[in-house]
Amino acid sequence: MIVAPRPTAPTAPVDARELGVGPYLNPGAQTDWHYRKPGWQAGDASNIAPMRVVRDDERGLVAWLAAGSLLEGMGAPDGQRIRTVPLDERWLV
Repeated sequence: MIVAPRPTAPTAPVDARELGVGPYLNPGAQTDWHYRKPGWQAGDASNIAPMRVVRDDERGLVAWLAAGSLLEGMGAPDGQRIRTVPLDERWLV
């Protein structure tokens, strides 16, 4: 069975700032980068990576993830890593 990706509209938290609008993060600051499933809502799980700010200005954010960084990630209820779960079973509610 081939599962084709379903396009979803990009979403951002209600309090997220618009691209190119300050306040900006300082170079060297640490920020948490969240990877979220399509249709994510407050309280849903996400993967979180501790990123270091390289640049943040009117052009956008450039961040770096150091090799070996510990990541907070999602898994299946039975303990499988999310990438080992077949595509047609991922993101089921």
